[in-house]
Amino acid sequence: MYMTKIKSLHAREVLDSRGHPTVEVELNGFRAICPAGTSRGKYEAIELHDGGSRYHGIGVSRAVENVNKIIAKRLIGISLDQQRVDEILCSLAGSNKWKIGGNATTAVSIAACKALGEKILGFKPSVPVPFSLIVEGGAHAGNDLSIQEFMLVPLNFTTFREAIRAVSEIYYTLENTVVKKYGKTASNVGYEGGFALPISDTKTVLNLISHAIEEAGYSKEVKIALDAAASQFFNSKYNIDGRSLNASQLADYYLDLTKIYPIISIEDPFNEEDFESFAMLKAKAKRFLVVGDDLTVTNISRIKKAIEKDSCNTLLVKVNQIGTVTEAIEAVTMARKSDWNIVVSHRSGDSEDTFIADFAVGLGALGAKFGAPMRGERTSKYNQLLRLEEQTILTYAGRNFKLP
Repeated sequence: MYMTKIKSLHAREVLDSRGHPTVEVELNGFRAICPAGTSRGKYEAIELHDGGSRYHGIGVSRAVENVNKIIAKRLIGISLDQQRVDEILCSLAGSNKWKIGGNATTAVSIAACKALGEKILGFKPSVPVPFSLIVEGGAHAGNDLSIQEFMLVPLNFTTFREAIRAVSEIYYTLENTVVKKYGKTASNVGYEGGFALPISDTKTVLNLISHAIEEAGYSKEVKIALDAAASQFFNSKYNIDGRSLNASQLADYYLDLTKIYPIISIEDPFNEEDFESFAMLKAKAKRFLVVGDDLTVTNISRIKKAIEKDSCNTLLVKVNQIGTVTEAIEAVTMARKSDWNIVVSHRSGDSEDTFIADFAVGLGALGAKFGAPMRGERTSKYNQLLRLEEQTILTYAGRNFKLP
């Protein structure tokens, strides 16, 4: 069987949605841009930055040079095979991708995947549920909210098109409410398009979101998800809403919230080292998603530990956390064997690249985090799902979704 060869590979420095430099790669004419996070797990693949004064030290010309001089030398001329490409990238990059940069390997690996255009074997494709951002706090916004992301989760819709309409209508219902209540600056947004409200209290935000859901007419269909990103407000204790809580108290706080509000998912509820507290919450929570992101960083060794500790029931997947598409698929495969749900995610520093929309569909992921239904780097992913749904006979994952 004839296999396409890698004929060309070139990298350049481009800007992400925050104006930060990142790596773009073209492989056989297919482009991929590496995203980057603001709040990052400490065990993620290492991004290579230049240091010095250029771009305040965060330039990526060294990573670009590694693609053009080291990676290209090894890949140009070989058959285009995802696993082989990623094996070579891993051998060049070393542990945690420190030698040539996870930002270099991620962009090359995704470009190779696009060039191949193959189905992901072993998974049943579907259109994921959008875990759509509506309010931002933490490291993503210039306010005093401890919780980093408040998201809408549209379930019980027949199609993704109906679901994203509900999300958009709720988003603008909330905007109208907060502008009237707090003034026009309340419509300012964070890195991912969520409203950066001038509020420091979690329940006040949840009251506003719940009211917007009801006012828009979707109280039966739309639920709420949180990304606590709790490592960001942990310093021996968890500092949230003006209180200093231990892990047990924080777990009770979360559970109390779920009794008041339609919350069905919490991501990174505790510090990224605390597998035991994740497990404690999972044991107490009923019909609820406990999502590992900073805890698991799309890394099979971290996922294995989380499985052994029974810490989670849902894996957040970010290709750039691990550095190659193959390793991300291996992480998903391991999680699925333990009956975990899968949610594919963007990063705060993202771009117009729509790969993760295709990836989420190919994996048959339950959900996808693309940010708010505004800002071009976010809507590009939502629009890709709309196209895929229109062009295929894929099922919307929220149609018959049942909580664990």
